[in-house]
Amino acid sequence: MTTEEVKAWLQSYRFLKSDVERLEEELVYWHSKSEKMTRAMSGMPSGSGDGDQVSSSVEKIMELESQLEDKLSRMVEQRRKIEELIASLPERQQQVLYARYIDGLTWKQVSQKMYLEYRWVLKIHGRALREISKLTIESHY
Repeated sequence: MTTEEVKAWLQSYRFLKSDVERLEEELVYWHSKSEKMTRAMSGMPSGSGDGDQVSSSVEKIMELESQLEDKLSRMVEQRRKIEELIASLPERQQQVLYARYIDGLTWKQVSQKMYLEYRWVLKIHGRALREISKLTIESHY
């Protein structure tokens, strides 16, 4: 892998996490919508088609839950792989990569958290990417 490919691979966890958060928000919306519909419905049939809305909401909820389950399992697996690879690096490189790609911190936040100059953090990051590139080529990760 090139260093750019390594970066993209590391960033994939954050993208999956973002997708999961979006799906969770959408799921909350649909749950809320279905609860409002069922509260508004009385025990007597009204002929207004509310049953269709409820069933379509339930279908949407089931679809979203399935998508969420899939994304969560992919996210967990991706994080496990990333953490496994990060663990093989020197401690400083681990800290930089973990803060950036797992915690999702900006470079400025990473440098503040580690009490290092911004440029030094970028150098450590570059070294870590090169090291991961070597490791993935050697192990065909």
